[in-house]
Amino acid sequence: VCRNEAGVAAILAHEMGHELAGHFRSPAADVPPRDARRKSGTKDEVIGSVHQRIDPEKELEADRRSIDILLGAGYDPHAAVSVAELIAQQAATRGTHWGGTERLESLRELVAPLPHEGRLDSEAFRRLRQEVQPGVE
Repeated sequence: VCRNEAGVAAILAHEMGHELAGHFRSPAADVPPRDARRKSGTKDEVIGSVHQRIDPEKELEADRRSIDILLGAGYDPHAAVSVAELIAQQAATRGTHWGGTERLESLRELVAPLPHEGRLDSEAFRRLRQEVQPGVE
């Protein structure tokens, strides 16, 4: 779903935001009964050995933290919105990950006052992309 290096950085920053906020936990952690999860709107997702409860509030918190990470790394924070839009499009067709309009609006509000500056791509990333996906701009 990434069109540039800043998009990859946005995804990594979002996941780092989850880690910094303590959202990841082991599968052995206390998991509420399935009925309680269904009522709260959360969804459990297992990715490898990581067990994460998909919770809209946690997604928003990770997004908030990711903006500071992107800024600190010198990437355009607006890339986070572009990636979230692409993820939301995929989620609508596949039914995966939380990427609804509330999240998009929150991200847009977070980055709205920020300038469109910071890098999108490095020369090394462009070369790698041409190796992996020849002809893709």
